[in-house]
Amino acid sequence: MKVNIITALGDNALMGNFMKGDSWFNWKVFLKSLQGLPMTPEEFDIFKQATKRTVQPDKPFTESYVIASRRAGKSLVSSIIAVYLAIYGGFEEYTKLGQPVYIFVIATDKNQAKICLHYVRGILENFPGAGAQPLREEIRLNSNIIISVKTASFRTGRGFQTAGIIMDELSFWRSETSANPAEEVVTALLPGMLPNGLLLGISSPYSRRGYMWDVYRDHFGKDDDVLVWKGTTMFMNPTFNQRTIDKAMKRDPVAAKSEYLAEFRADIEGYLTREHVEQATGDYEMLLPQPGIQYKAFADPSGGRNDAMTLAIGHSDSGVVVIDRIEAVKPPFSPETVVEDFAKILHDFRCHEVVGDRFGGQWVESQFRKQGIAYRPSALSKSEIYVEAIPLFTMSKIVMPKDAELEEEIVGLERKTLSSGRQEISHAVGYHDDRVNSTLGAAVHVWKEIAQAPTPEELEARMPHFKRDPKTTRQQDIRNFNRDFARDNNLAIPASRMRFFR
Repeated sequence: MKVNIITALGDNALMGNFMKGDSWFNWKVFLKSLQGLPMTPEEFDIFKQATKRTVQPDKPFTESYVIASRRAGKSLVSSIIAVYLAIYGGFEEYTKLGQPVYIFVIATDKNQAKICLHYVRGILENFPGAGAQPLREEIRLNSNIIISVKTASFRTGRGFQTAGIIMDELSFWRSETSANPAEEVVTALLPGMLPNGLLLGISSPYSRRGYMWDVYRDHFGKDDDVLVWKGTTMFMNPTFNQRTIDKAMKRDPVAAKSEYLAEFRADIEGYLTREHVEQATGDYEMLLPQPGIQYKAFADPSGGRNDAMTLAIGHSDSGVVVIDRIEAVKPPFSPETVVEDFAKILHDFRCHEVVGDRFGGQWVESQFRKQGIAYRPSALSKSEIYVEAIPLFTMSKIVMPKDAELEEEIVGLERKTLSSGRQEISHAVGYHDDRVNSTLGAAVHVWKEIAQAPTPEELEARMPHFKRDPKTTRQQDIRNFNRDFARDNNLAIPASRMRFFR
């Protein structure tokens, strides 16, 4: 039986127990738009306000996106649409040969997926005749239609018969191994989309980049075949407390406009382009320690439960920072055991000191000290390290090993302009920065020593202040000065500037 979604929501015997009351009016206008159903003049005004379109749709859309702020009811609406497609979408005929039809509800993380799965199960309780068989991440109906609720990071297969792909909180999809997880999911599943199937993205807005921003930029306000709907929290849920929004606007107006007014954030920019990172990536995965090179190391400790513990080692070569090795141990692990393993690597590279962030206080220092390694907390914060590292990429002064996760972590960093005008750089929602923190920490540590090391001309200028040994030649004097200057200032003078040592 083919029933439009508005009829189903208006009948208590069908889906009428959901979206009750006037507060859901604008959501129902969206659903009418989605299916190309006739609208009243009042509904058409709502449609024009939310889409900036001028023409009322007269046929269903197969691709649509909703940009709605927090507490607008997005996850419930996503689940209602998924169940509607399964019960009334008319896809049973495609299951006759025994191959199931899938409706994917894909959430940004496990917690969001659980919420969507809970909604789907609750809605299906209204349909005992559907024979819903709940499994861990999916629900199979008697019709051999399966509603599958997954996280955005799952490895999507190919070859599915797909009636719907509903992407929940699409703006916040992140992956440590993919440049664009949304495109990967769509690329994998869309070829199996059945006629009249639906691709729907529904999310709060975030930064002006990524899949959702691209769709908004290309299709919002245009009378084309992709419906983009945009609504604030109060527009989509007039029962929400306006005072909460007013307080948020006073506290942080930029963030509040995104959270409650459905505006993409203009204060968040990407840290470095993928091209910058690719140009800085060498054709090696790891370099072995070499004699005659002084190495520097940076560690990002962890307690072993949530974040990886990482170590990076680098050196300078002709004014360029070379990252020789990156080690990362993912949780769960014993921090003491990882420190022991890292210490062995540090000794191999003749590193008797490692710099790192201030995680763990004295505990970290004592664990490294047991292994004969001095641990020195970094004078720079993570954000300051990331700022200092930018010129290394823009001036092609860094070479790093091939590491897909490191590349995604660097590209995933975001630059935010605070109200004070100061810039802050940190990882985006859903990303980690364990590899990038140690890698760029080591890079900046090496680079600062390159910048501080005296040039041959500076050495010549300082020679009158050097206490000469009458038994040595001038060339030996310069060599001794280099040695003493490096020792007194704790510097590793690059080989390119040690011309008298060649």
